[in-house]
Amino acid sequence: MAKHGLTANELEREDSLLDILQQSLTSSRVYPASLVLYLSRVFAGNPRVHEVFTFPGSKPKWANKRAEIVSLGSVEPGYASVDLGSEVVAAAPLTLEDTVSWLTNDTLSLPPFCLGQSRDSPDIMFGLRLEDGTLKRVLVHTSLTTSNLRGNPLRKVINDFSDENLFKDDDDPTVHDRAIAALHAIPKTTTGPRKSPILRVFASFPGTLRLGDATHAPNLAQLNNAKFLKIVQTIPASSIFEKIVKSVTLQVGKRKRSTAKPSGSRKRMKRS
Repeated sequence: MAKHGLTANELEREDSLLDILQQSLTSSRVYPASLVLYLSRVFAGNPRVHEVFTFPGSKPKWANKRAEIVSLGSVEPGYASVDLGSEVVAAAPLTLEDTVSWLTNDTLSLPPFCLGQSRDSPDIMFGLRLEDGTLKRVLVHTSLTTSNLRGNPLRKVINDFSDENLFKDDDDPTVHDRAIAALHAIPKTTTGPRKSPILRVFASFPGTLRLGDATHAPNLAQLNNAKFLKIVQTIPASSIFEKIVKSVTLQVGKRKRSTAKPSGSRKRMKRS
């Protein structure tokens, strides 16, 4: 499977990422692409999870841990650290079946981010490894809207993002079951607690949302918009979105064998 598209180091242009976002409010594909770029930058510094995402009510203890983005697989070697500056940043599955291929990426050869191409799949998916070895799959739902999500409309968004409402394929009902099974699978090599592998994140721009109005579930979070807006003002990006939306990186479907080094030789995350 040939790689094509943009890497994080190539996304350097004159205008800021925020400028592009503000000019593109009619394109629902621009916002997820911008978040991929933002998340690749912010997690390159191994931040604590709660610095990037905020939680309704009391944040879970694991959110105090530092994290790095990794490629997650369903079998050995379990996960691979990634170089977000030189590798293709995101995959763009053409079908839900292709999305399952990304989720069950046992060779760890696909990009760390997956951009959903269907209303029945998350807008963004990626993997996090916490400093204690815990592995989590992060599912991101994006809302590009000038409205503020509150109350019943927000509850509906949350419900639509539940397992039973994701990955529905009228032509092949098994796609849903296989996708959900892959989401909840925890690689055998994880050294951390083997529980709660999924974190569902809600992001809204330029309107805001407040999860505390609708839920206090521990595995739901929202994007820290203050940090997002602060950083995207400094990221140059004038023409990247047409390219990232039209050719987004890599088409999933045919997988190649991984050339990743054994897990024992992979870099370790910085600890505080």
